[in-house]
Amino acid sequence: MSHPPHRIRAFGYTAFFLLTSFARAQSPVRTTDSVSPQDGSGGSQAFTFVFSDSAGYQELISNFVPRILFTSGSGAPFCWLAVGPAGVSLAPDSQSSWTGVAYGSNAVVQNNECTIYGSGTTISGSGNTLTFNLSVTFHAAFAGMKTIYTNINSSGDYTPVGTYNVTATSPDFTISVSPASQSVQAGQSATYTVTATPTNGFNQDITLSLFGFPSGISGTLNPSVITGGSGTSTLTVTTAPASSTSTVQIALTATSPFVTHAPANYAQLSITGATPPPPPVRSTDSVSPQNGSGGSQAFTFVFSDSAGYQDLISGFGPRILFTSGSGAPFCWMSFGPSGVSLAPDGQSSWTGVAYGSNAVVQNNECTIYGSGTTISGSGNTLTVNLLVTFHAAFAGMKTIYTNVNSSGDYVGVGTYNVTATSPDFTLSVSPASQSVQAGQSATYTVTATPTNGFNQDITLSTYLLPSGVSGTLNPSVITGGSGTSTLTITTAPSSSTSTVQIALTATSPFVTHLPANYAQLSITGASPPPPPVRSTDSVSPQHGSGGSQAFTFVFSDSAGYQDLISGFSPHILFTSGSGAPFCWMSFGPSGVSLAPDGLTSWTGVAYGSNAVVQNNECTIYGSGTTISGSGNTLTVNLLVTFHAAFAGMKTIYTNVNSSGNYIGVGTYNVTATSPDFTLSVSPASQSVQAGQSATYTVTATPTNGFNQDITLSTYLLPSGVSGTLNPSVITGGSGTSTLTITTAPGSSTSTVQIALTATSPFVTHAPANYAQLSITGASPPPPPTVSTDSVSPQNGSGSSQVFTLQFSDSNGYRDLLGGNYHVLVNATADGTNSCWIQLLSTGLSLAPDDPNGTWSFVPYGTSTTAQNSQCMVNGVGTSISGSGNTLTLSLSLTFTAAYAGSRNVYTDVNSSSPNYMAVTSYTVQ
Repeated sequence: MSHPPHRIRAFGYTAFFLLTSFARAQSPVRTTDSVSPQDGSGGSQAFTFVFSDSAGYQELISNFVPRILFTSGSGAPFCWLAVGPAGVSLAPDSQSSWTGVAYGSNAVVQNNECTIYGSGTTISGSGNTLTFNLSVTFHAAFAGMKTIYTNINSSGDYTPVGTYNVTATSPDFTISVSPASQSVQAGQSATYTVTATPTNGFNQDITLSLFGFPSGISGTLNPSVITGGSGTSTLTVTTAPASSTSTVQIALTATSPFVTHAPANYAQLSITGATPPPPPVRSTDSVSPQNGSGGSQAFTFVFSDSAGYQDLISGFGPRILFTSGSGAPFCWMSFGPSGVSLAPDGQSSWTGVAYGSNAVVQNNECTIYGSGTTISGSGNTLTVNLLVTFHAAFAGMKTIYTNVNSSGDYVGVGTYNVTATSPDFTLSVSPASQSVQAGQSATYTVTATPTNGFNQDITLSTYLLPSGVSGTLNPSVITGGSGTSTLTITTAPSSSTSTVQIALTATSPFVTHLPANYAQLSITGASPPPPPVRSTDSVSPQHGSGGSQAFTFVFSDSAGYQDLISGFSPHILFTSGSGAPFCWMSFGPSGVSLAPDGLTSWTGVAYGSNAVVQNNECTIYGSGTTISGSGNTLTVNLLVTFHAAFAGMKTIYTNVNSSGNYIGVGTYNVTATSPDFTLSVSPASQSVQAGQSATYTVTATPTNGFNQDITLSTYLLPSGVSGTLNPSVITGGSGTSTLTITTAPGSSTSTVQIALTATSPFVTHAPANYAQLSITGASPPPPPTVSTDSVSPQNGSGSSQVFTLQFSDSNGYRDLLGGNYHVLVNATADGTNSCWIQLLSTGLSLAPDDPNGTWSFVPYGTSTTAQNSQCMVNGVGTSISGSGNTLTLSLSLTFTAAYAGSRNVYTDVNSSSPNYMAVTSYTVQ
């Protein structure tokens, strides 16, 4: 389509990008060459934009970066984004602060009009051409015909390049599970049918995963991916023999390229098991620093759980809250098994970041850094390290609260004074420009200057230097945030005449400065060399058959192997004929990209990673796909599994030139079955005395021609029990390994399940129980001697009273704080409609009128209170102290007028069974 000349200035707003001006002899010529599709309609789309710049594609993203705008008219709602060097940024509806998402990441960014997906959004460049692939979903409120505008010049002139009719409904799908509920005995399994039903033309693959099963309950989905958006999967839920009587919610997460259905309960499973154990005792033990000040901080929180640290993150995970008061702005987070989630300002949808990752998550009050946030546990203790930056708008004194129980009781554990300015640093490079002959080097001084007390190490790196130009930084880390580094830029003798922009990235734990140009280097070089000669030298195997294969391709380039992946990279194609289904891939410098079935947006996987990428024909494994080069030779190792629907004889084609000429280099007969293996362990069970060892034989048996190495590991052995595998790798997929299980002399009498995980490049068998070990341990120690020694006052009266009770325990006073000890004020030893209190390590819990309801928690010495219809427990005046075997409790109670009359004070210090004894009388007035 063509458009008449038309220009629109984007609502008079200026985007957040910093424009850096460089003196040039002549302004570069920039154009938008194409957009695909140019005219379309729907709720979601993968667009491809092609831009050009006479000064080279790098110049397009180093100065004023391309803008793209979808709108129906000036001032109307819009989907407006900017294309930067590391990611794409989206304008919010209020235009107050643009937010970004990194190319190829799993993150998303959205406003009221559209959602941008990092996983399908990429950028690449060659010569003067920049190609931008955009994956976007439009929201129903944005329905209607939209004009697509682009702007690639700082003048703010927007030019129409296409149209797109946003439909009111977007492709989606529904998930259902049948039956809705089932019942099993502990140790048995139940199966459910999971059905995906597409709506509005949805046709994407749906990846299913389970969410939030309690300990001892496991589930498998077969298959885990419903292809094409429609079909079924069989869910098998397995319970452990020791599972308690409970009702388990069956929660599923369903993910597709455009639509993700967050975890939701679809069915349930009722388990009939043994009597449930008493609820665990959880507490916050410490926070460091407990009192501090600044704009950024690394905190350490220590929690404990009498049921083991895993219990703290398998159910209700610890919460941490920074706030200045009820209803005030807050920095509020929850810690799960794999990452931390942050509450948004509207609390509509928490967002998370994985522990140790390079990602961040933020709201208006704070930013959480995955790189400095970790979780670890041992025994009953869980340690959380939290790396956080507070925003200037959140300045002021904040109380630090924690909550480790699902009852919602938050306990103050410290304070932090947030300052209005955050630590930062600036970078400068001197001199600003230099000139060299091709083959020479130039040195620059990089200076880091801290602001607002910044004192972290800064890691420097160069960014996007062209082929034949390299840079080194000495040192590459400026310690303490202040100092200099020497940057040496080296040019190759064959470098052409050009001007190179010197771009640096600077990273620290709290602040990262994205790539920016700090200086330039003018190179005077020789005439460009003739075009290189490229060829495919070999493929191994050249002819074969099976469902999976590790291929080796060898390519050559007369300009050196780097030239093969710096421009048009090698392509490999498996197909049975023109237009037929295909497995088609491209090999870049850092990973392999696979063409989807619709060719709308290629997706990639990094070499050597644990990730995979797939279409309907094949799956590529990052773990077995590598690239290496020497001289003029490039070697590509490809690990691929072909799908059953792709069965038949395929020709292997390669293309190493941008002209599009594909040459047949071999054949491969894809079979309908895939290689696999089975594991068995012998004997199935053994018995030992505590302190002894037992050995088992682990046997791997291949099926369908499986011949890969299998890596074995033990899984979740209890404390005091360890296992070794010799060898830990069964080579070639067939053979045995000796498993030795060693028990500690202090191990208790128990039955240990022997679980193994088996991993290979193509197939991974998740943890499963293969055998068991019965341990006969020493007799348990005698129960402690516990007593109530005194209570004061004796025979008192009034409407309120501070009782002082003294207890003793032969195992030490801390043993009395395990949650099994109580104080009861009533006419009889009955907890219903009474004043019934439980002793805990950090506070007291008061029973409701019906003891089967939720008990209310009061931390010692705080202004918190808890009450029922009979009495109120006052945190002020309530305290606990201990020494040796003696525990002293000061208990502040206020009684209601309706509870007047003669009462007894009972105590229960028998941990094995209730035994309430009257220790004094009291008249409530």
